[in-house]
Amino acid sequence: MYVPVMIYSEDAQFLGWTIKLAGAEKLQTTNVWNDNDYSKMEEQIERLNNKTGIMAHWPHYNDPEVQALLGDPAWEPVADEPVEVVDEENSIFVWRRRPTEEDPLGDRDEPASTLVYKYVMMPPPVLVQARVKKAQETVARKRAGIEE
Repeated sequence: MYVPVMIYSEDAQFLGWTIKLAGAEKLQTTNVWNDNDYSKMEEQIERLNNKTGIMAHWPHYNDPEVQALLGDPAWEPVADEPVEVVDEENSIFVWRRRPTEEDPLGDRDEPASTLVYKYVMMPPPVLVQARVKKAQETVARKRAGIEE
């Protein structure tokens, strides 16, 4: 839990407020808020405390609740766009070491391989990753009792 702390100079003059993790020796931030900005600091403390609660409840990708959200096409839909991918049927791969279960990428000889690309309609991978993260965060917030 993060808490506000007062900062004083060596001659006992009040300098402002900052944030510290309760029980920690060091401050959380080097930001200093004055009395006029105290409400902004309280907002930051609330965000930090919520994040701590969320991270303590962060689910794995394979969690059933996360998978239920991801399986719902109405939840955070991602539109298909043309995405450039390797055309595996028309490409020639030269391997120094073939992919295995232990090493799924293997060791491909890049200069000797000939890659052909094509466009397919699919959700952009970056948006898919963002959707997965949002599903995990939604489940974590629910479990932590922090509603959006």
